[in-house]
Amino acid sequence: MSRQPFHLPESKPLQIVALASMLIGVMFIAGAFIPGFSNFPVGQKSLGWNELWHTRVAVAVLVGGLFMLAFGFGVVRRQAWTRIALVVLPVLQCLPFEITHVIWGAPNPLPFDEGNLLGILIWAVICSIYLFGFKAARDHYKVQSPATAGR
Repeated sequence: MSRQPFHLPESKPLQIVALASMLIGVMFIAGAFIPGFSNFPVGQKSLGWNELWHTRVAVAVLVGGLFMLAFGFGVVRRQAWTRIALVVLPVLQCLPFEITHVIWGAPNPLPFDEGNLLGILIWAVICSIYLFGFKAARDHYKVQSPATAGR
């Protein structure tokens, strides 16, 4: 298995997605581990570091941060799984919060209601059109053969 080089995508939208995902990932991980780093909004209130861990929302924040960091690096490294993950990204971002809500009764800052579902659907349509319809995005995910990878 050949290693993909670490170069930002040529496509500006994919550059933004990759960099934003890595930044969000780092911020979420820092927020879960560093007391006082940030407050996490849940509904009308904001959870501090102690409350994040007490309510177990910190588990979702940490898992979400690790996913976003991996996702950003995956886009940069042209990993095929990131193409489909980008289409359903809002669902993947909400999933850790939904799971901690169901398992532990943790507050859920990202509920799947009608407004959010409409936004998720619009996101999926726009991403699908871009990722599968535009040449710059399709070219980013083309796998280079080992013979041409060094050229």
